Amino acid sequence: MFLYPLIFMMIRKNTFNENTISYAGLGHSPCNMLEKCTGYCPIWYWLLSLIIGGSATVWGFSMLNFPEIPLYAGLIILFSGLISQTVILFPDIIDKFVSVDMKTIKGLKLMLIITVLLSIILIALRVIIITFLI
Repeated sequence: MFLYPLIFMMIRKNTFNENTISYAGLGHSPCNMLEKCTGYCPIWYWLLSLIIGGSATVWGFSMLNFPEIPLYAGLIILFSGLISQTVILFPDIIDKFVSVDMKTIKGLKLMLIITVLLSIILIALRVIIITFLI
């Protein structure tokens, strides 16, 4: 749950590094980073990825442990969570398709909205699977 975004971010180290972050007027100090930071800040994207992928990963793996729940139900939840978590870890690609600069605070707020929407979709998917497929 915690390692997937970290490994993914290490693979994409050119996107998520301290060089893409500029601390406007802070003298390179990370204090009050949410208000002044621009760039693909690794901490915030790791947290957003953890928010969305953490719950789906736990749901998927827990569903795999119960023999009365079909194997495919747990796998669907697990893989949809990993896919959603991966979407959050591509802010540079999302930046090409939206009008908001994803390196700004507005972009981080947009990514938070995307995270919430994907979380709602995953919850709905889990409810549908439990209601109709099990």
